[in-house]
Amino acid sequence: MKPNQVRNLLKPLYYRVDNEIATYPKICTRGCFHCCYQPIELIVFEKVTLGDFIKNQLDHETKQSIKANTLKWLDFFDSNTSDVEPLTADDAYVQFREKSENIPYPCPLLINNECSVYKARPLTCRTHIVNDSVELCMNDKLRDGDKRAMVFRTEKVHELKSQFRQVEIIPLPYAIVDILEIKRDLKRIERSAL
Repeated sequence: MKPNQVRNLLKPLYYRVDNEIATYPKICTRGCFHCCYQPIELIVFEKVTLGDFIKNQLDHETKQSIKANTLKWLDFFDSNTSDVEPLTADDAYVQFREKSENIPYPCPLLINNECSVYKARPLTCRTHIVNDSVELCMNDKLRDGDKRAMVFRTEKVHELKSQFRQVEIIPLPYAIVDILEIKRDLKRIERSAL
C-alpha cells in the first residue's frame, strides 16, 4: 500500500475510533501513563502516519530522547526473549509480555510522562482505556483495558482485514528504529498478523 493510501485510510479510521472511545466511561486522563509500560504492537502500515508525525512534528531533542528510550527498551527485549531466531510470535508478544511484568522501561515515545505522539498514536493505544481504578493500573501496568473497548478494537481490526488479506504487526520500537534510522541490529521475528 502506498503512503498516501495509508494516510487516507487511517485518518478517518482514527477519527471514528476516537469519537467512539470518547463515549465510553473512563478514568484515563492526561499525564496518566501506567499502561505505557505495556509492550505495544503496531500495525505495520501505521508506521507511515507515526513516521510523518515524528519526522515533521517533533523537535530534535525529543527525537533524541526517543532514540535513547528505544535503545534501552530493545536491550530489555533482547535480554528477555529467546536467542533463537526468528522469534516466534509467541516469543515476541505473549512470552515477552509475561516476562515484562516489571519492565523498567515504558514505551519509548513516553517523554516526561506524556505521549510525545498522542495525535498519531496507534490503534492499540487509542482503544486502551480503563473505567474503574487508577490504583489497579498502578499495581498492574499490564492489565487489560475495558472489555467493550477491546471488542471495539477487534471490530476495527476485522474491518482492516476485510480490506487487506493480513494485518501484520511489529513491536512499536521496531517501527521507531526504522523511522528514526537508528543503527541497531534487531532480532528477527516471524511475520505476525492479528
